[in-house]
Amino acid sequence: MPGLDPQLVEHRLPLKPNCKQVKQKLRKLDPQLEGPVKEGLEDPLRAKFIRAIDYP
Repeated sequence: MPGLDPQLVEHRLPLKPNCKQVKQKLRKLDPQLEGPVKEGLEDPLRAKFIRAIDYP
């Protein structure tokens, strides 16, 4: 969000360099909730309060 210090609001996960990453099972969302969830994310995405990221 513009105007906020990233050091204050940014969330980071410290990872140990020699630990193996574990891929979790994909969880499916109830199809009836898919629309409302997408609508609820539009405003924070547009305001750049949150952003989409891809994990390897």
